[in-house]
Amino acid sequence: MSWERLDVDDVLVVVMTAIAFLWYTCGGYISRTEDIPSQFWYQVPQSSDSQQTFRQRKAEARNVALVFKETGVDAVIFWGSQSGRAEAFARRLAESLEARFGLRSLAADLNDYDHANLTQLESSHLCGFVLSTHGDGDPPDNSDGFWRAIHAFSKRGAQLSNLRYMLFGLGNSKYRQFNRVAETVDDILERLGGTRIGEFGRGDDANGETEDNFLAWRTATEDLLKAELGLVEQDSIYNPAFNIQEVLLADPNGVFRGEPHQALLNQATASSKIADPKIPRALPVVHARPLWESDERLCLHVELDLGADRLVKYKTGDHLAVWPSNPVREVEQLLSLLGLQEKRETIISIGSVNTPEGGRESAFSPTTIEALFSHYLEICGLLSREAVLALASFAPSEASKTRVLQMSDNAQTFKKEVVGSHLTLPSLMRAVGGLLVWRVPLSFFLEKLKPLQPRYYSISSSAVVQPQRVSITVVVDKPPNPTSEDGAIAAVGGWGLATSYLHAVERSCNSVPSDRYHSPFALGAPRALLVDHKVFGAVRQSPFKLPVRASTPIIMVGSGTGVAPFRAFVQERARRKAMGHEVGSTFLFMGFRSPASDLLYEDEWSEHQRIIGQDLLKIWTAYSREIGKRKVYVQDRLLENAAEIMRLFEEGSGCRMYICGSADMARDVVDTLAVMRAKAAGQQHVNAWIKQLRQSKQLLEDVWN
Repeated sequence: MSWERLDVDDVLVVVMTAIAFLWYTCGGYISRTEDIPSQFWYQVPQSSDSQQTFRQRKAEARNVALVFKETGVDAVIFWGSQSGRAEAFARRLAESLEARFGLRSLAADLNDYDHANLTQLESSHLCGFVLSTHGDGDPPDNSDGFWRAIHAFSKRGAQLSNLRYMLFGLGNSKYRQFNRVAETVDDILERLGGTRIGEFGRGDDANGETEDNFLAWRTATEDLLKAELGLVEQDSIYNPAFNIQEVLLADPNGVFRGEPHQALLNQATASSKIADPKIPRALPVVHARPLWESDERLCLHVELDLGADRLVKYKTGDHLAVWPSNPVREVEQLLSLLGLQEKRETIISIGSVNTPEGGRESAFSPTTIEALFSHYLEICGLLSREAVLALASFAPSEASKTRVLQMSDNAQTFKKEVVGSHLTLPSLMRAVGGLLVWRVPLSFFLEKLKPLQPRYYSISSSAVVQPQRVSITVVVDKPPNPTSEDGAIAAVGGWGLATSYLHAVERSCNSVPSDRYHSPFALGAPRALLVDHKVFGAVRQSPFKLPVRASTPIIMVGSGTGVAPFRAFVQERARRKAMGHEVGSTFLFMGFRSPASDLLYEDEWSEHQRIIGQDLLKIWTAYSREIGKRKVYVQDRLLENAAEIMRLFEEGSGCRMYICGSADMARDVVDTLAVMRAKAAGQQHVNAWIKQLRQSKQLLEDVWN
């Protein structure tokens, strides 16, 4: 249609439509503006005053120097944590400084602040750092900004001469990079002119001594602070660190009832719209079966459906995070001991007392009292000696108070009577107080117990073979057979909360009836999101990946369930071989206790060998508890095949070696690899060779304590 053929009416319609469109898109701006050319048509886009103010306030809220000045905080204790444990210690240090000396202290997530502002601190500002080390000496995820900032300071020679700090690191001496993160931070801060107060504290979890290490370090550091700053100790009075209030008119649809993420609120079923793989979803367990079972343990193979929508994807070698809940019996017993049975559905809001303006509420506020104990706090976790000592103040009788103090009087007694007996918080309270009601404020539990965290499992399936399903391999430690109902309740703690939870899901999938030897869980909660055998799960990326080319040789070393990711690796190589791809040498070394009790996926290995070829897929097993035979470990099998292994590394094929299992095993395997290298090429530069393998991603480890 041409303009020449339009009549007057058509032109009017076009003009009116254009005017209406402009009016709509400008949102009525013209009607509110007196001078259109200067205020609209020729205006350079820029932030409004309100936007600038908002951004300025946001920047100020992240400036730790301003937090000190504007809120009157005396000390900020930063935490860098991967599992939540460093956060718990940071909060305990802040609470202790306030309770003992009246110092107003704030425990803060490192990720909440811009650490370029550390140069603005004044000498009166006191900082603390509680830092964990994970992986191969890596900083926790929430420490990335801080890590980059201090390294940038170091490169440009910035000065932190006003920085006075305390430092405690969490690590495990069974790992090679024991406390590397805290050591690196201490080295940089000292070189930049910072002044450390007291010793650099090192928590060592190799033998479960982190708690004792922390208490000794904190006491010595606080004593030094008292002497240097002239602090005066005050009477010990409990001051809650959390402000907890009952909410009468809260929108019930906005109340957390066990959902581990905001995106899951208001969802009656697992939402296909939740596309971020880091956000947990309700994943159906479509298959679960025992692989083997003994008197002490059993091993489960669990498969979960990721959905046909492919919104949740994984890659071979990734991890699956699983969110457990606490056993019903433990929750019910705790509610009963606190006299809160009738208030279980009471909605509460949770906020930090010392959080400055711009700070955030608890991630799961508002919630209910029952949900708090069922889904958000580790009521079945190992108790700290300090928490038990503090609990004595709320004992329901003098006799129970005396008993609690006796239990926690010294480290040896505590390890024997509490840790060694696997007492949970409810079972300890029941053991010392009987059926008496304890008047413990809810804030106490938020302060002394860790948040309930997801557990991570190596994925034992290949994304190429089964992209819509993910499998994990889980060992469940059985608690001793209880002799009484109280014994059954007490035995839940310390025996693997998440594995017990998955065992309950497996029994439900296979219609195995419950009995008093298995802790019941509320498997359908919350909001019926988990009915029909679902669990909250999410994929976590891992650097534990196969080479892009299937022709690249690989060496896999695993013990126990550390074999799980190698099942996925071999699965994928078998599929690629079947598709006509060239597959390189594939060596698998597996360590188990006994072939009669815990050999994993035995029937699958021979089938994969048939497809790939026994000349390419070579498998060795080592048994450390085989009856009538000497103990053999995976590192022994490596030494037996040292020449062939060294040949793969030396032929320039980019051979990769993967280690998965316990930290002890991994350390022994790397030591054995160093011995093999020394015999093949001489002792010189062995450490440099191992370091180069790691840097080039030819040596990858996925280990745990």
